[in-house]
Amino acid sequence: MFDENALPIEAYYLSAERFYPSINDYRVVENLLTDVNGEVLFRLIPFTINYRFRVRDNNLTFIKLIPRTTVKSSTLIITIETNERSLLEYDEFLDASRILSFNNNTNEIVWSSSTTNFPQSCLSVVREASDENTVLYQNCQTGENVFDSYIITENMTDNVYIVNGYFMDDQEVVVGANIIEINRKVAHEIFEDLGLLLALMVTVTLFMIGTWSPSAAIALGGIGFILTAYIGFYKLLLQTAILIFIAMFFLIYKMRQ
Repeated sequence: MFDENALPIEAYYLSAERFYPSINDYRVVENLLTDVNGEVLFRLIPFTINYRFRVRDNNLTFIKLIPRTTVKSSTLIITIETNERSLLEYDEFLDASRILSFNNNTNEIVWSSSTTNFPQSCLSVVREASDENTVLYQNCQTGENVFDSYIITENMTDNVYIVNGYFMDDQEVVVGANIIEINRKVAHEIFEDLGLLLALMVTVTLFMIGTWSPSAAIALGGIGFILTAYIGFYKLLLQTAILIFIAMFFLIYKMRQ
């Protein structure tokens, strides 16, 4: 952590907050004081987990919020301007009236806010990707009462969207944000390698249930393999599924002769 003259800032608190989609909120996972070099050492999960970082001075006065990001390198450099506001901006954000919502039926996002503490109220919609995120919508408005909306019109299957409703102060610093994560990834994207393992476990279990009859075992095992693919545990081409059904019925036919 450095000031605008590239000098290290000592004895400032830096906290790392991890985003948990299950509760749609952040929780503090690290909170340390910077050393004489302006550094702290955090143990965070790179690339896949979203974090935000909060800076406080040695009096615990809120200084700056680094909004949602993933850890893409071993070093995060934070610059604190001496003229940056160190007042109760975050408390003002908490006091502001704000609503961020998403309609699963219409794919409409609505952001409304009412405050006199911040000059700008903003809405952004980002499609996340492992290589590069895509900003679908970003708009800031001025005024005490702000209403904004956006409808996601593209095919949302297999995508994750991050929606932010936030305020910016008079220095265009993001003060705080309401966040919604829209996860439309199918099961095989969520389970990844675990999905195939679960599919094999289900298939073997059904196969064992039918061991009283070889034909039943083959039928149940084949149904389990196809069913787990249909649910989305792993990817299975339609042609492959048809071949599996043909082979399954052929084996059953042969066994009954």
